[in-house]
Amino acid sequence: MRRTIIKASSSNARHRRHRGIAVAGSLLGLTLALCGSVAPAQDAPAEAADAKLEPDFTPLFNGKDLTGWEANLEPSKEGIRFKMEDVCSVSDGVLTGTCKTTSWLYTKRSDYTNFVLKLEWRWLKQKSKGRGPDAGLLFRLALGGMTCYAMDLGLGDTGPLWPLGRKCKTDPKRTNKWRCMPTENAEKPVEQWNQCVITADGGDLTLEVNGKVINTATDAEVVAGHIGLLLEAGTIQLRNIRIKGLKK
Repeated sequence: MRRTIIKASSSNARHRRHRGIAVAGSLLGLTLALCGSVAPAQDAPAEAADAKLEPDFTPLFNGKDLTGWEANLEPSKEGIRFKMEDVCSVSDGVLTGTCKTTSWLYTKRSDYTNFVLKLEWRWLKQKSKGRGPDAGLLFRLALGGMTCYAMDLGLGDTGPLWPLGRKCKTDPKRTNKWRCMPTENAEKPVEQWNQCVITADGGDLTLEVNGKVINTATDAEVVAGHIGLLLEAGTIQLRNIRIKGLKK
């Protein structure tokens, strides 16, 4: 994912993208907009998280529609304006995002501070040979600028941690001007479901992919914010998005 600026406020607000010189290529592959058409994929309906196994988790996505979410969509290069349904669809418990413009989905609630966020995602096969699939998860997100922590979900570039307008300490050996690279690539091949866990516990941030801790940070800013999905290129699917609050 590339560095992006979110202009504040309502779901109809326009957002502009800030392109810096040599801005860290693929920013945030947390926290999603997508581009290109895809071949249809067949998959069994997603099952909701088992309340008995995860009694303290609350769904952020009900598997039926985008109740509880807002969208901010940039106009296309031709000036075309899109609605949420033009970019996202929901079927069988799965949220599918297809890029027609850079798009942000974010929770209406903005009081998520300390939590464990879980979800599953996968990339579909892309017919377009342009820019590679790219998306991200945003958390402790403040609207009015790209002020958040972000986890890159870019295909083949999953796991970098971006402190966008926020501070934290990361491993200096894996950190460049923009982001902290993951310890390993734990992503599964295209069309296979991946599991993601983001833990924000006070000043400690932990990113997990498919059961492996692939990035961490300390001394992060402890602030409330939205949970967001940034869609930048390609077609991505997500399901079983749920969250558990942590008491501090």
